[in-house]
Parts: sequence; structure tokens; C-alpha cells
Amino acid sequence: MPTAMFAHAASRWGSKQAENLATSALVYLLNTYEEAGRALVAVMGRLNQGSVPLEEHLRFVEQFVAAGTRIDAAGLGQGGARRVLIECKFGAVLGDSQIDGYLDELATPGSLIFIVPRQRRTETISQVCRVLDLQPTDFADQEAFMTANLGDQAVAVTDWLSVLDILEAATTDGDAAAEFGQLRSYVDLMTGDDFVALAPEELAGRVGARWWQYTQVFEEAVAAAQLKGILVTEGILAGSHGSSGRGLRIGPWLVWGGAHAGAWSDTADTPLWLNFTEGPGRPQHETVLTALRTLNSTGSDRVFERKGHVMVGLYLPSAVDRGEVVASLVTQLSEIRAAIDAFANPDPTG
Repeated sequence: MPTAMFAHAASRWGSKQAENLATSALVYLLNTYEEAGRALVAVMGRLNQGSVPLEEHLRFVEQFVAAGTRIDAAGLGQGGARRVLIECKFGAVLGDSQIDGYLDELATPGSLIFIVPRQRRTETISQVCRVLDLQPTDFADQEAFMTANLGDQAVAVTDWLSVLDILEAATTDGDAAAEFGQLRSYVDLMTGDDFVALAPEELAGRVGARWWQYTQVFEEAVAAAQLKGILVTEGILAGSHGSSGRGLRIGPWLVWGGAHAGAWSDTADTPLWLNFTEGPGRPQHETVLTALRTLNSTGSDRVFERKGHVMVGLYLPSAVDRGEVVASLVTQLSEIRAAIDAFANPDPTG
């Protein structure tokens, strides 16, 4: 049997970068099982009126960099032509610049594919339409891909499980089922809402004690950040004793901050979050995404779209004492404030 797929992917990304891990696994499958790679090329060729030559064998690479832009995966043809570019998402923000910028880096003919959870397909198509001045009716629903043709290029939106169904169906290697099953299980874990039966140890008081500790280090960080002028809490509704969070003002914007079990379970590996919602005193989501997009350029995703909210993860360092945890949170809050200030007051010389 080939080297275990997730041993390969996890050795590169670990457990905290879900999208990178899944992308690494997908590229592994496309290269290890050539029938899978050819199947993806064939599907894009059929749907996109020949955007990808059907006879061309592609070599898939992950974390491909072109003109300073990092693309999750690329299918390279003869002479390194970028015939297929793939952006993989679970909960992280899809930036407008990614849509425009990736098309600039795509060969002609070529296809740009966005792979997202099934529940994000509609919102992703809406965003692509807005950025590229298309209409939803420009997308044809065929073979589990929503595809719009742009002359010699094409843009497609699909979901993880549909892609895996197509690739696995085309693969005859006996080892493939187990490998595809690993990625399928991981995708289910990252995107599913199935109830998992409780284990007795999960109901022990120490679980609640740990959750309470998360809320306390957040409150300590907020107090320290307020002393440094990073944020303000006066006059803003706070949660009741024992609650999981409170309201804050960072620069001109109101935001909720605290422990968020839902985002921890399905978005990123941290219990502490800032949650930007639209309303009086609160910015529009697109404004938040534009202001904070630089936070995702430091090597790990921090800004996410989740169920209609923009959320920023506050990551907790491990194996350090409480004071270092609080200091790390204050630093992250300071970085967020700096990004908001830079957006609100751009440097006229920049």
C-alpha cells in the first residue's frame, strides 16, 4: 500500500490548519492515483467547452506561488502552464482579491475551481458573481460543478464530497478506497453537524473548569488590552457572571468577544473568538473582511466567515504559563486594532 495519505498530509500541516491539511491530501490523491487526476481534467474539459485540453496530463502541486500569490493547489501542464488552479475552503474567508488574482495567474485555456463545504456553495457563487460582474444564471449546474465560462477560461464552484465522489469513481486501484475514505471522513468531520454520542468523561466537572478558565484568561487579556488603549469596555453590555463573553469596542467598531463553542468545533482550533455582526455601531461584513485581510497573510488563517458572521480566532499558545497566554492574547488584540486603524486612517504616502 502507498504511504498513508494522512501521514503524508499531517506531517506537513499538523492538526491546526484544516484547509491546508485537506488540500495536501487532495493533491496526494490526484498525483498518487493518475486516474483521479485525469478524471478531474476530463470533467473540466467537458464542462468548460475545452478549457482544459482532455489529452493533457497535469502534475498537481500544493501551495503554488505565482507573482507573490499563494494558491492552494495548481495543475501544471506542458511547460508549467497553469491549466487548473484550485482554492480549498472550509470556514476561512475567500477574499475578493483571490478570485480576481487567481484568474490573472491562470493559463489560457484554463479552469479556476473553488472547493467549499456544500452549505457554502451558494454564497461562494454570489461572491464570484459580484467580483467578476456575472449573474447566477451564468453558472450551469453539471456533474456537481457550478460552472461559468469566461471565453478561454472558466470558473467552477463545487463541494468537497462531490469532488471525492467523481475522483474515487474513476480510480480502479485497490488501495484507493481506504485513502479516499480517510479524506472523506475528515471532510465530514470539518463540515458535518451530526450528533456524536457523549462519553462519560466529557461530562466531568473538569471540562467545565477548563471552559471557565478560557473565559477568565480572555477577561484578563481584555483588562490588560484596555490599559494599553487597545480596546474599550466602559458603557458596553457585559455578559453575566459565568457567561462566555462580552461586548467590546475596538477602535470605532463594536464586537463580541469570548469563548465560542460552535466556532471552535467547526472553524479553527481555538475556543476564543471575536464575532463581528452587522448592526448599529457595527461595520458591514465586507468592510471587516477588507480591514482585517492582512491578518491572514502571516501563515495561518485568523479571519473566517461563519454562518453569516465574520469571526476572528484568538489563538492560545500551548505549554506556557498563564501570564504568557494572556500576553499572547493582548498581542493579537493589538494586531487587530492596528489593522482596523490602518483601514480607517490609510497612510496617504502609501
